[in-house]
Amino acid sequence: MQPILEHTAEGVPLYMPYGLNVTIPAMLIEHMVFFSFVEAIVTALAFAYIARNSPEIIFDYKPENEKKTDVGKGAATA
Repeated sequence: MQPILEHTAEGVPLYMPYGLNVTIPAMLIEHMVFFSFVEAIVTALAFAYIARNSPEIIFDYKPENEKKTDVGKGAATA
């Protein structure tokens, strides 16, 4: 966007000499080839860490000592 916003009186870009028709494909190819794999690895590592240390965040999981029991409920007292 800088060539559109910041340019000289003659229309020459001050910062970025390439237009969007060159810049966007260059960024897309770079991100598809390299950064998509990096992002997948980081996401998998974060998911594994959270699943191991706090599974209740991801899964509907409660440890055995936190599960509710029905012992003593509804018992008649005489």
